[in-house]
Amino acid sequence: HESNSTSGVDPKSYGVQYYLQSWGQNFRAKVKAIVDDQLKYVESAKAFGFTVRFPSDDKIEYSPVNNSNSTINSISACILVNDENPRLPEWLAYHYQILPLRSLVVTIDPNSRYHPFEILSRWRSMGMDIEIWDQSVYLATVHLRTHGKCDATISAKKCHWKHRTRQTRFISRCLLEYKKRGGKWVLLTDVDEYLVFNQIHDDDPAVKNGGNGVDPIAPRRRLPSLQRDITILDVLEKELRQIPKHDNLPTKLKDSSSMSSLLSGPCIPIPRILFGSRESTLDSSWTPMAPHPFNDEDFVTLRYRWHTERGAFNGNKYPKTLIDVTRVSEEDIGIKAPSIHNPIEKYCIPDPPHYSLSLFRVNHYLDSAEAFYYRTDARIDMRECEECFAKKGLGANVSIDDDIRPWLQRFVNSVGVEKALELLADAGKFQ
Repeated sequence: HESNSTSGVDPKSYGVQYYLQSWGQNFRAKVKAIVDDQLKYVESAKAFGFTVRFPSDDKIEYSPVNNSNSTINSISACILVNDENPRLPEWLAYHYQILPLRSLVVTIDPNSRYHPFEILSRWRSMGMDIEIWDQSVYLATVHLRTHGKCDATISAKKCHWKHRTRQTRFISRCLLEYKKRGGKWVLLTDVDEYLVFNQIHDDDPAVKNGGNGVDPIAPRRRLPSLQRDITILDVLEKELRQIPKHDNLPTKLKDSSSMSSLLSGPCIPIPRILFGSRESTLDSSWTPMAPHPFNDEDFVTLRYRWHTERGAFNGNKYPKTLIDVTRVSEEDIGIKAPSIHNPIEKYCIPDPPHYSLSLFRVNHYLDSAEAFYYRTDARIDMRECEECFAKKGLGANVSIDDDIRPWLQRFVNSVGVEKALELLADAGKFQ
């Protein structure tokens, strides 16, 4: 098996020999199965113009990407995907337009039944730099032996542990990659989460007055609607210029009593808000916002408007983060993040910041029952449980929010209807 697979592809030409050289005879059967899977995976990527990165590729010289694609003038992201093809077109298009997202590192969970190569390949013409990593780039040999696919012989608890180890090591390795490349801002979310301006609403949690006539949420009063051609990065840079510079780099955020303190460190915590599966089309306030020929029902960001209580921990849970990798060291990043919610222990906080003091928020979408049951991830026991789906959406019917919904019209105006149809093909199609 070391010379050729049944597909006639030489494993050595793709770096798959890493597995063969690293593992002993006791693991030959498992190695053979992994190599077979990897060759299919690599060949599928190759068909769409991608080269999967392996550890043998790590001797490359790091250099900033060209000016039109600069990671300094845009925001990058690291995503681990597992059967995300129906969600991925919308997630990419939204963040391309709103961040702006121009560089992306993708790794694929070994449990994923489908690969996103065709969807990712559409963005090549849009100038997006996309790199696909094999898990051996960020998992040591000892973890490759134990962190493969989950099956009926593996408990749900152990499967979840496998996922968390894979996720936290990928995050750290990806942050390190962008630091070496000379990048700056890196977003860490999942594909069912969308970074958006935290507009002010009547049901916002109360904030104590800042004293001396200072309005503690003044920057939020300046936030633009998504109808305007202003990006997350535009607003972030503008607000950071208002914060006095300090000679000493802040350590872990301890004071979250002001918006400036939340923005001043290299790890910006972003509260989440969960949008449930309650349909809005019959609500008296419903207005379709998808431009022709698109349909609101195909996009979670347009279809679902009912959400949990703003600022409540139950339902919304832990924050996600935006990291400035220019302000952290390689040692700070390490090799394994504490969690995706707390990726750099020295600078990040594990608990959500005060909702009303955050310039941004993450909209987290439960989506439909069909979408919930579609994935075969580390929570497979929960995803096969109708009661679990209903329970997860409890409380996500407190109030309505339309802040994010104008984005699609703005995207279509920017790239044109024909290109938008190409980039968003099969969005929301769980088949």
